[in-house]
Amino acid sequence: MTKSFWIAGKHAVIESIKNPKRKVIKVIGTKNSELEELSKEKRIDFEEISNSKVKKFLQSETINHQNYLALVGEFPKLDLKEVLKNKSLHSLVLLDNITDTRNIGSIIRSCVCFGVDAVIVEKRSFKSTSVQMHKTASGALEYMTIVEVSNLQNAILEAKKNSFFIYGMDSNATLDISDIALSEKIAFVFGSEEKGLKHMIKNNCDYLIKIKNDNKINSLNVSNACSATLAISNHIKKKA
Repeated sequence: MTKSFWIAGKHAVIESIKNPKRKVIKVIGTKNSELEELSKEKRIDFEEISNSKVKKFLQSETINHQNYLALVGEFPKLDLKEVLKNKSLHSLVLLDNITDTRNIGSIIRSCVCFGVDAVIVEKRSFKSTSVQMHKTASGALEYMTIVEVSNLQNAILEAKKNSFFIYGMDSNATLDISDIALSEKIAFVFGSEEKGLKHMIKNNCDYLIKIKNDNKINSLNVSNACSATLAISNHIKKKA
């Protein structure tokens, strides 16, 4: 049975309603709003509610909900091998032990913006029903293929079997992203802010690379690093 959960925020809710693949069970908002009109158009149950009562739906999470809430169903879980059979895939992002839902939401938003085909996450660190992640992603989760895996190392090996070159982002690497020729099928791996990439993950990367900086700070926040990496890689590919 599909799990249902609440999401909040204008863009997250509106994009979920527009997405034909997302089951939207109920929408809550203020009367005469854009949300009410869109719900009627899509024949979704709409409930008018006051701002003071919205918080009860969000449990303990403090969210700038903007009076936009929706009860939605989870997407079906995807199998990595099946996803990789799609020959049109050319870019992947893999997340190694990143647990902050805001960072994950921001990363997914960047991946949509820069044309990444799929994001691969670890089941134990990915909360697919997180209100905060959906709010931060600002609707991007409706447009990104998310694959949950039990073992990221095995996922990397599977990607390699499908001709992807694996680039591990490591602030201590000797190579800068601009120093290498990117392959046609690329996969970037990002590690947690505290520990970076795990040793075994590093060993399975084809290259360890970094983004040059002016050395005033050691590294970027992981979501910012992802945005910069994807922007630079798109620029490199366009020049090639």
